[in-house]
Amino acid sequence: MTKPEDVANAYFTAVRTKDLDAFAKLFAEDAVFVFPDGKDYVGLPAIIEMERAAFAGTSPSPTPRIMILGDNAVAGEADVELAGGRVIQVANLFYLNDEGKIQRLSSFTKWL
Repeated sequence: MTKPEDVANAYFTAVRTKDLDAFAKLFAEDAVFVFPDGKDYVGLPAIIEMERAAFAGTSPSPTPRIMILGDNAVAGEADVELAGGRVIQVANLFYLNDEGKIQRLSSFTKWL
């Protein structure tokens, strides 16, 4: 099984480098991605399209700060630099399935 911290680190790397293929490989087909505004993206196709749109624009650049590990989960905090240099703090909760893929990712934001 894949280590949860490896999945979280791969997620942050894929977002920073705008690597949609690497990003997509991290998620289960029936995954759910919950955004800070409460919007749910359900299923891999919806998640990929959401991220494709983010990558086409000035998508944020996350830098992980701390991770708390569980057997099939990771809570990770990151500083995210937005366009124009503004930095926000994001907490992501990664829940993995038995294959080590992201089954659910919930994201929470603190605006600085």
